[in-house]
Amino acid sequence: MASETPNWLEMPDEIMGGMIFPRLGTLEILKNVEKVCTTWQRICKDDPRVWKVIDLDYSSRVWYAENHLEKLCKEAVDRSCGELIDITLTRFCTNHLLDYISRCFILIKLNRLCLNDCYKITGCGLNNALERLPHLETLELSFIDIRKEDIEVIGHNCPHLHSFKIQIHFLPCHGIAHAIANSMPALRHLELIGTMGDNNGVRAILNGCPHLETLHILNCFHTLLDPNLEKLCRERIKDFQFNREDTPETDEDSHMNDFFNLCDDDDDDDDDDDDALGDYGVSGGSDISAGDDFD
Repeated sequence: MASETPNWLEMPDEIMGGMIFPRLGTLEILKNVEKVCTTWQRICKDDPRVWKVIDLDYSSRVWYAENHLEKLCKEAVDRSCGELIDITLTRFCTNHLLDYISRCFILIKLNRLCLNDCYKITGCGLNNALERLPHLETLELSFIDIRKEDIEVIGHNCPHLHSFKIQIHFLPCHGIAHAIANSMPALRHLELIGTMGDNNGVRAILNGCPHLETLHILNCFHTLLDPNLEKLCRERIKDFQFNREDTPETDEDSHMNDFFNLCDDDDDDDDDDDDALGDYGVSGGSDISAGDDFD
């Protein structure tokens, strides 16, 4: 016997705002979900739990102008009322927007910031914002104009940083490993893509980041790791990966080409949630669209 389709309008606000809506994505909520009915509009505007995680990608919605996406991002941050814990921005964030986000609330709960292909952000702009985000635990940077001096400032601004990922194929990488080793002693997870200079940099990281559990050194074509040093890394670090060989291009790798094109043009909570949803006859993979029949 087929199970009945749940009446979404009868769902408690805490289920819709805390579990259902966040799974739909930031842009989907702003442009569609809140227009379905007045009840959903109220939840989307008044329940900060909807906005604990913000993920906006300019490349996936190319028909929106960058300034319009920036406006939507500010609106989502405003609605979070300081409850924001995780934000990912791809291909449109600027120093101005990053400054707005960091100033909007005392974001003591924000523990993850991911900036992908945001070529308009500078090291100075990034660190000005990070000064107001001292509790940040995870930082991921991809194709951002940043130097080793900026990385040292990041480490000092974010003393609780446990996870750091940096991907910079188009900038000189000398000194980046030493900057990380000198300023991020609490790191447990480190991913370096195209940024490692030499064996001395690896040694510096081993000495300066004694708590490392994960170390990924990928696409560092100019680094030939000493066999004894590689052995030491594998002995000391639970998850160690080193790859300097050319590999087939992935979606992430292709971002580098897109980055230059843009420059030319512009001179374990899910399981608990599923159990809770099951009480209302809803599976974790249920789909919702603005065209569903709620009668």
